[in-house]
Amino acid sequence: MKVKVEHKDKTTIIRMSGMINEDCELSLDKLQSVGGNTVVFDFKDVLSVNSCGLRAWINFLRKFEENKEIYFRHCTPDIVNQLNMIPSFQGSAKIESLYGEYFCENCKIEQLVLYREGENMPDDVDNIDAVLCKNCGNETEMLELDEEYFDCVMGA
Repeated sequence: MKVKVEHKDKTTIIRMSGMINEDCELSLDKLQSVGGNTVVFDFKDVLSVNSCGLRAWINFLRKFEENKEIYFRHCTPDIVNQLNMIPSFQGSAKIESLYGEYFCENCKIEQLVLYREGENMPDDVDNIDAVLCKNCGNETEMLELDEEYFDCVMGA
């Protein structure tokens, strides 16, 4: 896993890429010294999370989040699945944005849709808008059960 730390205004942005696995502990340990009260973790380029990486992440976050306001941005479907299955993966962080993965039966293609808090993030299962295929315009189907997929932002 690679990390890139940026400072923008009074916010620290940590862009993560690669896999959160057994090899990520060293990278996470280096982040313990990152300063700032507001920290955004950007997961856009995280490919996957395995069980060893999950344990390392939870241990890291427990120490790191103290006295910080933390946000998760660009949560991939793999990250969202972790958030929904293991609440301690999120800690006290707020979800700023996440990707939903959709499939068009007509075109046989997948597409990602970015949901952002305060814009198009559903606030309950009855408010999940249909997603149309960018290619043919037909309605697509979410690859996960949408009423469960958004649990991490609906407080279920």
